[in-house]
Amino acid sequence: MSVRNNTIQLSRHIAHGLDMFAGPLAAMLMHDGHAANRLPVQTIGHADIGHDPHFSDRITVFDQRMRERIVDDQFMVHLNHKMANGQTGHEQYVQLSAHGVVGVGQNLKCRRDFPGAGTKNHHPGGQNVVMQLLRKSHQLGVGKIKHRACPLPVHAVQTSPHQDTTFLPKPQSDLIVSSHMILMHGHTCRMRIDLLLARQTRMRRASVCVHERTAMIPRYSRKEMVDIWEPATKFKIWYEIEAHACDAQAKLGVIPQANADAVWKARDVEFDVARIDEIEAVTKHDVIAFLTHLAEHVGSDEARFVHQGMTSSDVLDTCLNVQLVRAADILLADMDKLLAALKTRALEHKMTIRVGRSHGIHAEPTTMGLTFARFYAEMDRNKARLQSAREEVATGAISGAVGTFANIDPAVEEHVCAQLGLKPEPISTQVIPRDRHAMFFATLGVIASSIENVAIEIRHMQRTEVLEGAEFFSAGQKGSSAMPHKKNPVLTENLTGLARLVRMTVIPAMENVALWHERDISHSSVERGIGPDATVTLDFALNRLAGVVEKMLIFPDNMLDNMNKFPGLVMSQRVLLALTQAGVSRENAYSMVQRNALKVWEERLDFRDLLLADEEVVAALGVDGINEKFDMDYHTKHVDTIFKRVFGA
Repeated sequence: MSVRNNTIQLSRHIAHGLDMFAGPLAAMLMHDGHAANRLPVQTIGHADIGHDPHFSDRITVFDQRMRERIVDDQFMVHLNHKMANGQTGHEQYVQLSAHGVVGVGQNLKCRRDFPGAGTKNHHPGGQNVVMQLLRKSHQLGVGKIKHRACPLPVHAVQTSPHQDTTFLPKPQSDLIVSSHMILMHGHTCRMRIDLLLARQTRMRRASVCVHERTAMIPRYSRKEMVDIWEPATKFKIWYEIEAHACDAQAKLGVIPQANADAVWKARDVEFDVARIDEIEAVTKHDVIAFLTHLAEHVGSDEARFVHQGMTSSDVLDTCLNVQLVRAADILLADMDKLLAALKTRALEHKMTIRVGRSHGIHAEPTTMGLTFARFYAEMDRNKARLQSAREEVATGAISGAVGTFANIDPAVEEHVCAQLGLKPEPISTQVIPRDRHAMFFATLGVIASSIENVAIEIRHMQRTEVLEGAEFFSAGQKGSSAMPHKKNPVLTENLTGLARLVRMTVIPAMENVALWHERDISHSSVERGIGPDATVTLDFALNRLAGVVEKMLIFPDNMLDNMNKFPGLVMSQRVLLALTQAGVSRENAYSMVQRNALKVWEERLDFRDLLLADEEVVAALGVDGINEKFDMDYHTKHVDTIFKRVFGA
């Protein structure tokens, strides 16, 4: 996002601008599996039209006289607000970008108290503006209008000298929303109409586009994981929960068996997401909208016992946990792929000598195989953590309004959970306890940090002055638009960024643990975002890292060259210990070694030659004793032991 010249740059997930309602607008700009677009909403012109109580809120559109400009690929429509006396009181432009967004934006400071608010004050003139813009944009070939674009009510914002903003109880304008186009028209009432949004848009899914926001942008998504979070998948799980619950209810004699059987008539139905959204635009309740749509398939009378004794969270929470379990299974498979790659490279470079570094400074020799092996061990621990988190979140709840089973038998919960591969939640309120989910997302955050740990090592190894390893650089690949010589570690840099995205879901998940009494809804909007975002991003990152490790280039000669930039210096500790074993005090031994080591730093001399020229050191260790301390095999003698600990016999 950026704001330049009062232009709000929007992406599929983020909208930041000059107005306090940018957040709700962001929720309405979710796209369906297309690349993230920059969606400009530009303000041009700004006038204070005073506090005239007779200001007219009608927007006059000049048909033939409408002034238009084509700037690059953006269609600019110039609208005039008209005062009651016919004078132009305010001018604004509405910008239609090639990416398909029309918005209006500026501060109106006129006075308008809406005495008729909540009655018939719907202002068809505003709808006329929208429709003309729709037609004009279609003629210009700008954007793409989706057939299921539909009107959505938007509340006007009213202000007074003593009150900043309030929401009126009834819709005062219309917002046309589609997957690829948003057309916005607001009313004038001494309010900001640049981001005029309804109270409804702050709710879970007032926008018809929200169902289409399923995951991170396609650039960092893989289909198998994305599919778990698709609306169609979610509604299928909701259906299965309801159908299995009906089976259990019929077995208990609570509902007729015929009605339970009738629900299964929708077994192969692909639920119409657009139709459910249409119903929800009226009901303002997602589960009720789904149940209404289900009844359209199985028959109203046949479906009358669906959801018997249940509450919405029985469906929502059980479904979420099914999705998280399925996501965990994919992530576990991803980790197996990464573990296999790390093990292969560890065995390949088991004895490839490289210098170990602490604080970024040469320390003592190690091997590239040990580097890969420690990353393997870390990821293996993460796999165990994820298995545990999967088990912890694999619970379901069909326990009614506050978890007491007052209107539904616990046997229903047991049956539904068994059919979905879950365990009954031992004790719930209206929701499944969120400490389970907090642990799940915390585990994803730890895995993301481990991904970054590997990525940082590879990035360091690819630095020009180090160059001990590098990402594979394919034929035809380019490193820089300006510098043809560049070979940048772009994949591991990307992984570092993706790790941050996964980790940022951890704190919100932990904050979801504390809910009011038997539940509130503050967790819901969080989970609708972090569920798909964290799992889709981590799935992509694990697969990308596996590919990087598999194809990574290793340069053993450079490893030895780097270690020998300060000849023999990495053997300083062994000489120190030998001197103490020979009877020299530790303080004196340290001083004897350091005075020679510093000459290596400062003059790039050979550490062994300096020691052999130091009479005090020679007197303590002898010439052969000094030479023996520079045997490289000394540092690799326990590599086999470590490998057995990590990989087994």
